[in-house]
Amino acid sequence: MLLSLIYIIIKVYFSMKILCTGATGFIGSNLVPALLTQRHTVAVLKRKTSGLKHLENYKGSITTYDYSTYSDIYEVLQESKPDLLIHLATLYINKHTEDDVQLILDSNICFGMHILEAMKRSGVSKILNFGTRWQHINNELYNPANLYAATKQAFYDILRWYNKDGIMSKTLELCDTFGPNDIRKKIVNLLVEACKNKKMIDLSPGEQILDITYVDSLVEYIIANIENDIFFDNAVIQIAGSEIKLKDLGNIIEDACGVRGFFNWGKICYRENEIMKPPLCNSIKKKYLTADADIKNSIIHTFLE
Repeated sequence: MLLSLIYIIIKVYFSMKILCTGATGFIGSNLVPALLTQRHTVAVLKRKTSGLKHLENYKGSITTYDYSTYSDIYEVLQESKPDLLIHLATLYINKHTEDDVQLILDSNICFGMHILEAMKRSGVSKILNFGTRWQHINNELYNPANLYAATKQAFYDILRWYNKDGIMSKTLELCDTFGPNDIRKKIVNLLVEACKNKKMIDLSPGEQILDITYVDSLVEYIIANIENDIFFDNAVIQIAGSEIKLKDLGNIIEDACGVRGFFNWGKICYRENEIMKPPLCNSIKKKYLTADADIKNSIIHTFLE
């Protein structure tokens, strides 16, 4: 009893005020509840027109700030004075059209720039940023796969400028993730749904390698490090999960679901310029999460329990 009380006192003493953008997205909807469990004080910055989605059950435990103009962001930072800003907000479009350009620019660069400027003016000094490993095609230091990846690099370059003003940062570059509360049409979800619904799905030959990280592993890594100032060294870490061929992933999912024969391998061709293995730049630090042996258990826990 005494030890439990001491633990609670310590956690409260070391708790942080955290402001999170993109909190209603996939990673955010898993991270925010975990931060609350660790007794951190969490606030969410979202568009006035957006709901809380998967965080609706936590609205009594978090503070919500709505913004409709960029000037609102400064007022939020002034009022909330967070110890840390976790910047998850992003717009992912694999193949953009002309109509997407301004949306991508606003979401991935302009919004973040106003966040950084508001941090500078408000004396908020730490930010956890997220990039993508698809900034490094052919494992090069910079070779973006698409406009989305290019904007992620552009924002990181801007962030480096603000590092000179005393803003400490860490950027985590992600590949693919999966886990609870994922409504994205990602390959793991599509394969599981095909098995659960016993519906055929046409696929490529399946020899391409995926790199997938279970979101719980990512959340645990974030929580384990954000209280440490040394972590915010203005550098980048590439997050690597389990490398697995798409066809082997399909076999694991079939085993987990207890069915066979719903994956029509080779029915469709690989996409034009298909990248057969996710990039991993040799000159950037790496953190490996999600051991291969955990994939099946993670899939069962996420989709089948």
